[in-house]
Amino acid sequence: MKQIILISLLLFFFTPKTIFSQNYFENKIECLGPFSLPEGGLHSAGVGAVSCIKVNPKNHEQIYIGTICGGFWKTENSGKNWKCMSDNILAGGNKFSVHPDNFDIIYINSALRVINGSSLRNIPWGEGAFVSENGGENWEKLPISNSSENYYIANIKIDIRNPEKIYAVGDNFFYFSNDKGKTFKTYEFDFDENTFFLEIDLVPDSSGYVFLSGRNIFWKINPQTGKYTDLQDISSRHKEKFIVSTTMHNDTVYSMQSGKNGASKIRFSDDAGKTWQDTVKRSFSGRLYIQTFEISPEGYFYAGGIYLYRLTDKKTNRYRNISGNLHPDIRTIHFPDSANDSLVYVGTDGGISKSENGGKTWENISGDLCSSLFLGVAINEKSPDLFIGGTGDCGTLMHKPDRKWYAVYGCDGGSSMIDYNDTTNVWITCNGTLKLSQRSGRKGTFRNFKYSKDIPFYDPALVQHPYKPDVFYVGEWSLSEYTDKGETRIGRVWLNDFPKIGSGGLITAVAISKCNADYIYFAYAGLDNQKPDYPTVWRAENGIGGKYHNITKGLNLSKSTKIETKLKTRISGIALHPDDTLKLWVSVNQFSEGNKVFYSKNGGDKWKNISYNLPNIPINCILFNKKNNTLYIGTDTGLFRLEKKSETWEKLKFFPVTVVSELKLNSITNELFIATYGRGIWKMML
Repeated sequence: MKQIILISLLLFFFTPKTIFSQNYFENKIECLGPFSLPEGGLHSAGVGAVSCIKVNPKNHEQIYIGTICGGFWKTENSGKNWKCMSDNILAGGNKFSVHPDNFDIIYINSALRVINGSSLRNIPWGEGAFVSENGGENWEKLPISNSSENYYIANIKIDIRNPEKIYAVGDNFFYFSNDKGKTFKTYEFDFDENTFFLEIDLVPDSSGYVFLSGRNIFWKINPQTGKYTDLQDISSRHKEKFIVSTTMHNDTVYSMQSGKNGASKIRFSDDAGKTWQDTVKRSFSGRLYIQTFEISPEGYFYAGGIYLYRLTDKKTNRYRNISGNLHPDIRTIHFPDSANDSLVYVGTDGGISKSENGGKTWENISGDLCSSLFLGVAINEKSPDLFIGGTGDCGTLMHKPDRKWYAVYGCDGGSSMIDYNDTTNVWITCNGTLKLSQRSGRKGTFRNFKYSKDIPFYDPALVQHPYKPDVFYVGEWSLSEYTDKGETRIGRVWLNDFPKIGSGGLITAVAISKCNADYIYFAYAGLDNQKPDYPTVWRAENGIGGKYHNITKGLNLSKSTKIETKLKTRISGIALHPDDTLKLWVSVNQFSEGNKVFYSKNGGDKWKNISYNLPNIPINCILFNKKNNTLYIGTDTGLFRLEKKSETWEKLKFFPVTVVSELKLNSITNELFIATYGRGIWKMML
């Protein structure tokens, strides 16, 4: 027996590491949630945006939902417990369609789009579309392709009259299949960047046409030929931007349009879209990024914008706000039972809720859904269970030593920072405004800074001085240095301080050397009015008031592919060696083959491209761990690592395909904290 144990131990320690690597890491990584609505009672707190709902009409305990960037989820017990069914698909299933006669047949999209105002890239892209014939257990990729290289599918729908037909849209593309998705026709249209498809609906006649609607567009189109009739005159009252949604009730098609100021109107057509009549005109507090509406089985309107409204009187068109305890921003409305007008499900930016009395009261059924959209994470090395992060529309959430999540501030959460010397000091940003709590981040204790209006992003860089805890740096339109808990701005660096560069800019990454804090590295985004119009990286050798060196030369930042159309390249992260001021790595958030990660051993005077085998995807953050000499990067599709002397990046396959927004290392416990945009916060032992 002793010999067997000895041989087993020898095999474990001397067998090549790769044999045990997957199981080894699976046992050392865990999702920290949140798995339920956070404590604190903030109305804007939630678990993540739900954008599509389908309840099994034969079994109401079985529900599918699509989440924004968090995947396609399934429950078998009415929402008590949820399981993600799309871990291997990038942002899969925020829109989906289910076969009318078989609830196991599902078509889902792949659509990644980060919140406007984030320093993360906001170019929409994806992996196309997928089908499952066994309730999401397995997926097969559909043969959708286009010339833009981004494969972003905003919506996909099965024709309930003929399930052989499948329709999909994405940006300026329309796709049509006549054979259950085995082959597709692709139609490309010439739009400006403010116009794109979002929705698909059937035309209620025998023509086989469909309605396509979205931002600044409303068409009736022939899927066989691609010929269309422009119905934009239905929204002629909106002289600037508008958004259109459609739905059907019996043989009538309804169209809801909202303009830039939120004013809305609903029109209907009884002749398949040839003529239209007004039915309702009013403001539903909608926005150009969020609106939806549905018709109940008895024909009542449910209109969603920031809040949810119900038509209470068909004759006078009276509306009542029935939001109740719903999280703001209504993304989808679903009536699963054609014989029950009172049963309605709603997806919001904070989760999923249902009502059994037509919206008089609501029950949140998000259960243990874990789909929070974290833009970053801040930790305290001395208190491993204390960390905090902003989640966009669900505000700022803090995990405290009691191992519970608390909602500490509402609105649109962004960046966070916990004082490493005194955990009573907690900084956050909200809607681009910097705030401080000196009472451990408790709800109601945050106050604004007088300089906070200079922040261009929801999630700017916040960096504390390594051995002067009262000093910290903020990535604004300039790089700013603060003291006195932020009440005093010591100095700032504008781009026009540098010769022949331009007159404006914004900071995308900041790093300060732990062994010599006079060395500060930072990156500017290249704006259209700059020369050059691509990013620059800088090294300061005597603090923020000292001499600056442009260390951009050697970084291939000006080349891009067709997908690189809406936002320019950004330096997304800077990692420094803790014991060597001149050793650094930078990550690049762009679609440019082979230009992802660079290394310098002399302060950026010369660079080595270490992108190696990385796929052509954006890199969002970068971190170096001295203890195992390993480099980690967070990408749009998960977590990668590069070990010392290796030229092969390893994708950590046990980790879901999701957007990694920020990495933080607890050097005391050797734990890596991973913020994801769609799957909560994770922790991995290194």
